[in-house]
Amino acid sequence: MKNTVLMKCGHIANSIDGGGNPCCAICGGLTPNARIVEEEIPNLKGRLAKCGECGHIKPSDFDLPFFEYCGRGSRYDLNTLYHYREEFCKLGGLDLDSYYCGCRGWE
Repeated sequence: MKNTVLMKCGHIANSIDGGGNPCCAICGGLTPNARIVEEEIPNLKGRLAKCGECGHIKPSDFDLPFFEYCGRGSRYDLNTLYHYREEFCKLGGLDLDSYYCGCRGWE
């Protein structure tokens, strides 16, 4: 995890805004959390991430492409105020994080 900046939306900062601040281009138009830095980086030890396209599972790692943390404190945690996806959620978030493995290409 090299210089990881996690945004409140659950994604690693993958862009910068006009002021040079980290942000998430994936969630930029969906939630203000895409512009808020998460102060507490979650511990990923023992967590797994699933590719949203093919279902391939790997150990969770902030360096996975399009990685999104989905556990406690994420937008999938019923304790959080912001939740917009139509997915089954529970107290503490989802058991699996998400990422993209490249199975459909990179273009």
